[in-house]
Amino acid sequence: MWGLTTGRMVAGEDTRTGAVREIREELGLSVEAKSLRHLLRVARPNHLVWDVYALRMDVDLKDLTLQPEEVAEARWVDEATFRRMLRSGELFSYPEIEEMLLKALTLADV
Repeated sequence: MWGLTTGRMVAGEDTRTGAVREIREELGLSVEAKSLRHLLRVARPNHLVWDVYALRMDVDLKDLTLQPEEVAEARWVDEATFRRMLRSGELFSYPEIEEMLLKALTLADV
C-alpha cells in the first residue's frame, strides 16, 4: 500500500526539524527547514498531533536513497492518479487527506 512520508519527532525536536530528519532518513534528501511549507495541523482524539508540511523541489526519483526498513518504492503522481489511488485503496486514506491535497494543490499554483 502507498502512503505519505511520515514520522515522529524525537526528544528536543520541533515538528519542522523532525520533518527534515524524516525526509533525510526515508528518502535520502537534504532539505532546509525553511523550505518546508506548513499545510495544516491535525489533532486527533488520542493526543496525536500532526503538523503536515509540503516541500516544492525538483527531484529525480533515481536521486533518492530509500530507507529499506520503511520505504519500498517512491513515485511521483499527478492529482488524477492520486485520487484514483485513493479510490482503489492503493493509497492509505488518512481522514484529512482531502484537506491535505487541496492545500498542497493551492501551493502548486503559486
